[in-house]
Amino acid sequence: MVLEEIGVCDTSVKYFCTPSEFAKNMFYYITRCGHYFCNRDYTFTWDSEHGRLPSRMTYLLFYIKSGSLTIKYGGRTQRATSRQVIFIDCRLPHEYWTNGDLEFLWLHLDGSNIGQFHDEIAKTRGTVFSVEKSDILYTLIETAITTSYSSSEIERSQLLYRILCELLIPTVSIAYKSDNMVARAMEYIGSHYMENINVSTVASHINISTSHLSRLFKQWTACPPYEFIILARITRAKQMLCTTSLSVKEIAYAVGYNSEVNFITSFTAKVGASPGNFRKGLG
Repeated sequence: MVLEEIGVCDTSVKYFCTPSEFAKNMFYYITRCGHYFCNRDYTFTWDSEHGRLPSRMTYLLFYIKSGSLTIKYGGRTQRATSRQVIFIDCRLPHEYWTNGDLEFLWLHLDGSNIGQFHDEIAKTRGTVFSVEKSDILYTLIETAITTSYSSSEIERSQLLYRILCELLIPTVSIAYKSDNMVARAMEYIGSHYMENINVSTVASHINISTSHLSRLFKQWTACPPYEFIILARITRAKQMLCTTSLSVKEIAYAVGYNSEVNFITSFTAKVGASPGNFRKGLG
């Protein structure tokens, strides 16, 4: 493919996608993507005529394979190097450039709740960051690019969702290993949620501080540990409401609450229906 971008070498490839109206409303989709090999002349400015194309007014994901790319975005100037990722909202002012040879994969993507993904990733990981097990992410992005013109819209959407999840919570983080503190904490909560436990109890069991446990949970599961305890209790309560004749008060104490009122308040907030209405099939 012949490319007319300054600094982009002839070995580079670029593909375009045109999403259906259904995909725009329901799926994640790609508008353009590519695998670039660039020299020191490569630069991009958001307010250029090329930069304001409608198909660029999406979210942009870079995976740097070799070399480095400097980006100015969100009031900061940062440099991304080999095996790092950049994820930005292209509707906001930005520019980027390289000072030498550079190879990277890129995707312009949009759709569904991608804005929420972007905001959460930006909040927890920033704009430029490294990804654990980056070979997994590289393979996913490369597949999205190479099949962008041959796969169905639902297949592309599923692949993009996997990529977004990998950016937010890397696969390596949820591996259940004996030395994984989050996995150990989750296992402990799963076995003791019906007892009078809290975050301090769980942290003490695995010999780390409560603040450290909270940071790990947020990083690896996007869910704070106190909420994980609540969800474990609510999930069990749902099952008991549907499969036993125990009263709401009895179930409240059985799943670890010390007050029926607290249980009803917590259950209703999480489920959107009271325990009584949930038992009646109204939630």
